[in-house]
Amino acid sequence: ANLNNTTSVTNSVVTLSGTNTFNDNLLNDGLRVLSTGAITLSYVTAERNRAYGAYLDNNPGNGGVTLSGTNTFSNNYLTGLQVSTTGNFSASSVTADSNGITGNANPATGYGANLSTATGNVTVSGTNSFSTNYSTGLNVVTAGTMSINNTTASNNKNSYGAFLDNSLGSGSVTLNGMNVFNGNGSDGLRVLTKGAIDIVAITAGD
Repeated sequence: ANLNNTTSVTNSVVTLSGTNTFNDNLLNDGLRVLSTGAITLSYVTAERNRAYGAYLDNNPGNGGVTLSGTNTFSNNYLTGLQVSTTGNFSASSVTADSNGITGNANPATGYGANLSTATGNVTVSGTNSFSTNYSTGLNVVTAGTMSINNTTASNNKNSYGAFLDNSLGSGSVTLNGMNVFNGNGSDGLRVLTKGAIDIVAITAGD
């Protein structure tokens, strides 16, 4: 599915409610959304696509990106979940495993989830998995705050389990719940920040 309303003069939003499935696209992304307004999706599954699982871009524009319910972006040729926004990013219960492995030699396009939010805040709630990807499991770059909950990012063979960078701002980085970062090609967890780091429980090893 390719949804594009970037020609709107009113920063119109994109909303997908209910249950949404975008699997087995042999040529392109499972879901591509280009907008200048807020992107709000629920219960998205995007698996086994030839490019990105989901590619969500409303930058530049107004509004953030929100994923509610349970969301799965696994076994895609490139990155499972790719997001670019100037607003806040919020997601619950994300699984983005085993992306960018088969036939893909470019680690820049082999993330589990790659999130860029400019100055927005990033919240990942529920229970989440970003494992066995070609490159970093969870990659987040923002100048805002980060709050990550109950996350496993293990066995990402060529890079980090999770790379969290908000060093262009002064916000904090918080990891709530139980978080596991084992068996990755580089650091299990790397955090770059000028703010506070608050970690409740973590396991990070080779």
